Amino acid sequence: MDSRDTEAEPHEQKSNEPREIALAQLSKIVSQVMQDVQEIYDTVLDRYDELGLSSLSAHFEAISAQFSNYTVIRNQIHYVVHKSKDRLKATQDVAAQAGNIAKMFEKYARRPNTYSRVESRLAINLLVGKLTNLKALCTKI
Repeated sequence: MDSRDTEAEPHEQKSNEPREIALAQLSKIVSQVMQDVQEIYDTVLDRYDELGLSSLSAHFEAISAQFSNYTVIRNQIHYVVHKSKDRLKATQDVAAQAGNIAKMFEKYARRPNTYSRVESRLAINLLVGKLTNLKALCTKI
């Protein structure tokens, strides 16, 4: 083994460092969003007024936009998301489900008497599952 072989290893480790940092950032973000969404799931009320439903809609729309941005805005997180087809799909799934929940709450806001706590909890639980899947995919580069 010559000295060039031993020098290549630290260089390879350094080149992965920004990806590892970005993956750790994504994992932390996913964990925070999971905690936030789980808290909403745990505290969903039987009844909301129009303003409460609109607020929930806006909250889930923001989550959808955040995860959609990770697939299109070029930054370190974008690159680690695109590094894995599974991670990209999971990120898109989170964005889509959060968007679906936002639309559902917006529909309820227009007609609060149609609000369903059961449907809301099912949809939010599905989002928690998609976030859990994405979190699991944040463990490997």
